[in-house]
Order: sequence, then C-alpha cells, then structure tokens
Amino acid sequence: MLVGFAEGTKGFKTLSGNMDSLKAAGASEQLFDQNRVAFYAKGQIKGEYLMTLAYDSAKEKNAAGSMALNQPFSQALNQAVDPNRFYTLYADATQPQFDAASARKLYLKIEKAQFYALFGDHDTGLSVTELGRYSRTLNGFKSEFKGERFGYNAFASMTAQSFRKDEIQGDGTSGLYRLASRDIVVNSDKVRIEVRDRFRPEIIISSRTFTRYLDYQIDHALGALFFREPIASRDADFNPVFIVAEYESGGQADAKLTYGGRVAMKVGDNLGQKSEVGFSRIHEGNVGREATLTAADSTVRFGDTTKLRTEIATSQRNSVLGKENGSAYLVELSHIEGNTAARAYARQQDAGFGLGQQAGSEAGTRKMGADARLQLSDSVQLQAETYRQTNLVTTAQREVLEARGQWKNEGFTTSAGLRAASETDGKGKDASVRQLITGIGYELLDKQLLLRASNELDLGSRADGASVSFPNRLILGFDYKLNPQTTLFAQHELARSGELKADTTRVGLRTQPWTGGEVVTSLGNQAGLDGGRMYGNLGLVQKVQISEQWAADFGVDRSQTLRGSAVSPFNAAQPLASGTLGTSGFSGATSNTTPGVTNSLVTGDYTALFVGGAYKTRDWSSNARLEWRGSDMDTKVNLLLGAQRNLDEGRTLAAGLIYNRGKGTVDTTRVDTRLSYAHRPLNSEWIWLDRLQYIHESSQDLAGRLLTRKLINNLNVNWMPNRQTQIALQYGLKYVRDSIDSTAYKRFTDLVGIEARQDLDEHWDIGLHGGMLHSWQAGTRDYQLGVSLGFKLADNAWLSVGYNQRGFLDADFAGAQYRARGLYLNLRVKFDQDSFNLNDRNKVQLARQP
Repeated sequence: MLVGFAEGTKGFKTLSGNMDSLKAAGASEQLFDQNRVAFYAKGQIKGEYLMTLAYDSAKEKNAAGSMALNQPFSQALNQAVDPNRFYTLYADATQPQFDAASARKLYLKIEKAQFYALFGDHDTGLSVTELGRYSRTLNGFKSEFKGERFGYNAFASMTAQSFRKDEIQGDGTSGLYRLASRDIVVNSDKVRIEVRDRFRPEIIISSRTFTRYLDYQIDHALGALFFREPIASRDADFNPVFIVAEYESGGQADAKLTYGGRVAMKVGDNLGQKSEVGFSRIHEGNVGREATLTAADSTVRFGDTTKLRTEIATSQRNSVLGKENGSAYLVELSHIEGNTAARAYARQQDAGFGLGQQAGSEAGTRKMGADARLQLSDSVQLQAETYRQTNLVTTAQREVLEARGQWKNEGFTTSAGLRAASETDGKGKDASVRQLITGIGYELLDKQLLLRASNELDLGSRADGASVSFPNRLILGFDYKLNPQTTLFAQHELARSGELKADTTRVGLRTQPWTGGEVVTSLGNQAGLDGGRMYGNLGLVQKVQISEQWAADFGVDRSQTLRGSAVSPFNAAQPLASGTLGTSGFSGATSNTTPGVTNSLVTGDYTALFVGGAYKTRDWSSNARLEWRGSDMDTKVNLLLGAQRNLDEGRTLAAGLIYNRGKGTVDTTRVDTRLSYAHRPLNSEWIWLDRLQYIHESSQDLAGRLLTRKLINNLNVNWMPNRQTQIALQYGLKYVRDSIDSTAYKRFTDLVGIEARQDLDEHWDIGLHGGMLHSWQAGTRDYQLGVSLGFKLADNAWLSVGYNQRGFLDADFAGAQYRARGLYLNLRVKFDQDSFNLNDRNKVQLARQP
C-alpha cells in the first residue's frame, strides 16, 4: 500500500505594498522556493518482513528549519490532535488514527515475527523490572526481540528533552492540578491514577491509565491538568489516591544522545517454568545533567508454586548541586500453593537513586517483612504480617506485627486479631501500641445492603495511645447496590490518639461493570457523528445509569484533623494514615529527593462535594457537574455544562460552559463558553462550520488585578453548486480586552476571504481569490487579490500559474496556498501503489494459480 503527494511552488516575491511583516523579518525581494513531499507506504519485503515507511519533508525541527541532529525539534510527538484546537463539530464520524507517528521527517519500521526495529516516535518500554524501569516518549531508534530463550529491548534518541514525574494527591475536584514544569512536549504526557496502601505505600492497590483528551485535558504551555471527573484524595477504604503524571519537558540546549536497553536470557528446560536473568543500562546525555543507571535482575522459579525475584541497581547523576550517587536492591520470595500464600521481602532505595522513574514514596527507605494467608475452609481464613520500615533520611523507624482471622457465613462476616506496633519519628519520639482489631459486616435486603464496622483499640496501659500511624480507629460504613454494576457507599472514620484526632468521610458511587473499567455516560458517544471530538471538548463522567435517558454522579470527600496537624510525618512523600498535615506545620508541595520527581500532598482540613447529571436521547445530549471544595487555604468552585442537539441528518449544534473560581492567596476566575454549529448534509451543496468562543480570565492578589476577555469566532462556508464550480468563504474575528488595575487595552482583528474555482473543461480550470486582514485599533489593512490558471497534466497531476496583485504572508491564514504578491508556479502530484504498478506482480501470481 502506498499513498502520498508532492508539491512544488516557485514565486517571485514583491515587497511593495502591504509587506511590512516580511521586511520586519529581514526578507528581501527574491525568488520564493518551497517544496513538499509526503507519503505513507506499507508492504512486505521478500515475503518475510513487513515494512512501514512514512516521510514528510514539511516537518521542521526548529524555527530556522534546521534538521541537524543536535538541534531540538519543535514537532509534537505521536501526532495526536487536541480536539479543542480546531472546530468542535464537523458533522461526520471520522476517527483519526496514526500508524507512523514521527516528530522528524522520517518514520521507518521493519518487523518480522518476534522482532521489530523502527525510527520514529516510541515509548522506551523498559517496564519489566522496577528498579531498572525506564518509560519515556522519545523520537529516535528502537528495536525489540522476544525469542524462546533470548530477548532484548534497545533504544537511542538525540534529544534535549528532560523526563519529569509528578505525584499529586487528589483534592476531591476535577482540577486544576498544576504540574511542576511548564513547556511540556506536546503528547509526551502519560497520566494514571494510583491508589496506594496507606500503611505500606510500596503496595499499589489499583492503577488506572487515563487517555489524553478523553479522560483529561492538559495545557502544555502552563503545565496544568483538568479531568473529566473529580479525583478523590482517598478511596472508599481511606487509602490515598495519587495522580501520577509522567511527561517530557522541552529544552533549548543542544540535543545529546540518550540510549539504553535491557537484555534477558531464559534458563530451564520447562517453557512454563523458565527462570530469567536480565541486565539493563541507561544513559541520559542532557547537557549538565548527564546520568547513568545500571541494573541487574533475575527471576528464579522453583516449580509452579515458588518464585524468587531479585533486582539490584546503581545510578550516577550530575546536577546543579554536584554529583548524586545512589543504589537500590529488591529481594522477594513468594509461594502460592492451594489454600496457602506467603511472601518475604527486603528492599532499599537510597535517596539519590534513580532517573525519576520510581515512586517518590520509596526514596530514602529500607523495608523488610513477610506476610502469609491460609484459607482453612470456604468460610475461615487466617492471615499474618510483620514488617519493618526505616526512613534513611530522618532515621524514623516503624515495626509492626499483626495477625487476624476472618469468618464468613450466609451474609455475616466477622474478623478479629491483634497488632503490636512501635515507631520512632524523625525527632526521636517513641510510640508503641498493642491493639485489638475487630470487624463485622452484615448483608440485608437480599444482599443489596451491606452494613459494616471495624475497630482498632489500644490495649496498652493507656487508654489513649500516642501513635500517629496506629491510633484508636473506628470505621462505620455501608454499601448499597443500586444495580448489579453500581454501588452507593458511605464510610466515616474516627481516629484518636494522644498525638492525633482526625475525622474522615467518603461518600460516592463505585462501579464494577463486566469490562473491568468504569461506566462512562457522557455527552457524545464514541460512535456517531463527532463522538470523540464532542467528548474531548464537553464530555463528563457520570457513574450511575438511572434510566435509559438519565445518568448521575455525586460524591463527598471530607477530612478534619482536630489535633496532630503539626506532627512529624514518617515519610514526607506519603500522607498520614489518618488525617492531614496542617498548612503551617508542613508544606503541601514538597520536592522529593528522588531526582526528577515532585510530590504534592493535600494539607489542612477540607470538604469537597460534587453532583452531576446527564441526559441523552436520539437528538439531545446534555450533561452538567457542580463541584465545591472548601479548605483552610482556599475555596474552589467548578461548574461544567455541555449540550448537543442533532437538528437533522448532517446538522448539529453544540454549546459548552466551563466556570472555574478559586479564592485564596490569589483570587482567580475563568469562564470559557463555546457555541458550535455544523451544516453538512450528505447531498447538500453547502457546508457550514462555525465556532464562537468567549473567554474571561481574571486574577487578583496584593499586587493588583488582571483581567482578560476574549471573543473569537471562526466561520468557513463552502458552496459547490455543481461539480465544475466551488466557492469558499471565510470570516474570522478576535476581540481582546486586557485590564491591568484601572488601565484597559483592547484589540479587534478580523479576516474575510473568498476563493472561487471553475473547471473550464477536462484539463483547464481557473481560480480567483481575495481577502482582507484588518486590525481596527492600529488602522492597518492587509489585502489579498490574485488569479490562477490550472492545467491537468495527467491523472493526479496538476500545474497552475498565478499572479497575486495584492498579497501578504501569514502562516495562520495562508494555509497551503501561496499568498505573497507576485508571480508564482505551483505543481501538485498525488500518487498511490497503482501509480507505480507496485501490485502487478501479486496480480500475476494470483492469475497463475489454478
């Protein structure tokens, strides 16, 4: 398969008239020469290898057009397009896909069976191990092979990008969530939601990967995230919820070589029980921030039931503070057989270890322990665990020994156990508890309602223990099944000790559909006209389907720490097991010692509420959500509204509103309203696309008040009364009013354009175009006026000669046309596999078959 086109334009530029912009850019009267070749090809080589090849000469690496390998490129990675960038509605069901994404001009991939090698955009994909993990989005070379015994993964890239990782605890709203870096490389971001065990943060209870433009929006320039649903600070069991954002930050320094890979060898005779040893090596060549990581790993299997996993790694890194060195190791022995499961582990990670890929909560820690579970019968289970955690930076230490049993019978569940825990905080203060752990659950209403309670009570000499992590804890809650997939839950926790007094509440909806993901009822379906684009612009998540037309969602997230907000945390990168740290006692946004990782925690007392609803019929789709969050530091309000009306086949109207209000150190308000219309009936002579947008942004602090208001409209109309005649109209306007305290500035600019093309016969056509760009405050006008004559040289080949009496160059308005004043010549050719008879050999072979 082959598809592509080639275009060449030569023009004699004249700088008289309205060409001030060219003079300001240093241009002179000269011959203009611009060519472009772009194609995509896919097919077999010698019947063994599958090759994918793409090339686009228009892609440039920087403003100067340099393609030197040591210069940073400005193209977006992975080629995905933000649905907010162009029109909201197109009145079609087109779904863009990208098979050969490359920020550079060339993409090449050769693959066969278990092997491939490519040059283009890729994910480094070193995710098999933990300490040697290296997952980045880069442009360059990558190859991978997976054989029966031997395999490798290797990559190399000339890049100036820097990897960044932010771990942000949810605050109960959709956003905004500020990232630590700006100037994010477009489409390099990868976002997931992690729920971590509140006592042992190395245990990831759940991880959900989010999709850009569908699950969240990102402002690459400002470094901000806004989600389609609120992100709670804790889950239904009070485990902390983190937004983990991994992305590339652009750099202006010369690009240097970053490379690495992993090789692995499997040993053993039984294919299902093979052990594996691996070796990883990664080098980052960023100027002034060179870094290297070396890691070795092994997985030894003892039959089908026992596995020993070991990893060891070391890293070196240059920074503004000098050289940073660190090492890490991990050893884990696990056994699963019948009704028995057991695990023993030991792990350590120095504070300065890594290239920013590991979790921030594990930096500067040493952990060891063991846990076991024994299922005595269908109704009885025993489990035990013991562990020791040490903070290598503050010398804080925690030791825990716990055992409990659980009994289930006909809707009734009860558990009981003992816990012994001792801890020393970073200030040297000791605390210990001996707790009785009990729990009970009872199902009612034919298992539709579950009532539950649990208690952790100190049995020591003092009725009120001094432990921050293990206070006396009472949890009350219920689960009510609204339908087989959706459960309404509510849970309240009271934590009391000599050092801590905290209350935490969670109320919301939990969904568990057959697909394993969340039920999503949103404005715009993935099927149908403008489905993906509409959801990318206006979609929201609603978790419960009330009826065929209606869906809803709501939630409550509340935490109040009455005493203990100034305690010394065991791990600065992990929230307290119960309650929150105060705004005065501890900073909410802290830079973790792990290189390249930034950690941000919720601080202070807060209450977050939200309620949402959606309505959908054949012709109408609408949704809404209101969020409110009040805390010790600020107040946040988000209002999101969206609606779509299918007027008839090929005609669609949509509107949306996003209102964000924040009050705190800086008071901010942002309003973004949009109205879109698309007219594109199948057999109509007319096509209309229009988008009207109003933006209001204001901020006020002690320094003063800033206010910006924008009104933007873009209209494109195409009229084709017959197959020989086509007329296109364009009108765009932009009104901006900026206010700094009492001083106001305003600008109004509009553009009007028209182009007509008429086929004279089978070979000849003629075209006319005109336009005006008007800046009203400056009193300037730029005009376009020209005519062209085209000739069809052959099938898919067209030559035109034209002259522009008036003209200007503007990248935003010229598009693919030559619009400078003067004479020009243009040649366009499109081609496919039939143009070069690439498939004739296959046709002959098929014809010869009996």
